[in-house]
Amino acid sequence: MVIKIKFRGVRGSYPVAGEEFARYGWASTCCEVLVDKRLLIFDAGSGIIPLGQELLQHKIAACSLYYTHFHVDHCFGMNFFQPLFRKNSEIAIIGPVQGKGSLKLNLEFITDELIHPVGIDELPCKKHFVDIRGGEILGYKPGEVAPEVITPEQLGQDRLVVKTLFNAAHSQLGVINYRVEHAGRAFVFATDIEGDPSLGYNKALAEFAAGADLLAMDGQYSETEYVSRQGWGHSTFAMACRTAAEAGVGRLAIIHHDPTHDDEFLDRMEAELQNASCPVSLAREGGVEEL
Repeated sequence: MVIKIKFRGVRGSYPVAGEEFARYGWASTCCEVLVDKRLLIFDAGSGIIPLGQELLQHKIAACSLYYTHFHVDHCFGMNFFQPLFRKNSEIAIIGPVQGKGSLKLNLEFITDELIHPVGIDELPCKKHFVDIRGGEILGYKPGEVAPEVITPEQLGQDRLVVKTLFNAAHSQLGVINYRVEHAGRAFVFATDIEGDPSLGYNKALAEFAAGADLLAMDGQYSETEYVSRQGWGHSTFAMACRTAAEAGVGRLAIIHHDPTHDDEFLDRMEAELQNASCPVSLAREGGVEEL
């Protein structure tokens, strides 16, 4: 095992409650990635809250938190992520220059006193802010918590890197797609992204994800639902499968489940996708993938 992925939250738009959602989960987007003894977290939806509690129990004090964008379902868990409230924690926060401006300005906005009683500057942990715009390659040095921007010439088979892509196919401000690479393995995290209706897939993502072992991609809507939701920034199940096929990935995990889709609906959708060109599953909260 080189890269271990655990889906901490796979819902889109807002968390849900009820036994009819139990198998696929209740929490909004958060993905935990363990690689090269480092913990990377992608998005801070409500799924990050129990993860933070577990990190304290296991005395894990360092991690990297990556934001794809700042819509509320991807960030409201940050205000309850317990490691941020501990002096001995050291956390690198990486995210796009978008909306209000820099990453830190966006975090100041979502921790404003009108929204939450503790502002980003009041959090006692040691914080590193890394602004990205898409296109950067981020590499880690031994002993350093925060990644640095590196050049393609600095890439190496044994170096943990996170590649970034700005993708305009979500709402007005776009979204960042991430590709984690280490020791010949690759995982791509691409939430809140819409396929091109004329192509049936997202071409930029397919090129970015080419040859990855696992692609986790937004597939929020059925074909019927998409008719009235085109332009909302989310793909259909078929768009996700077509993107995976064009990319030639090893496996596809569909994420960002619509909050109205209960377990029975998602079971039916997953069964219908088993003739896709690569192995495909609908991600479940708590589900683990190892590469």
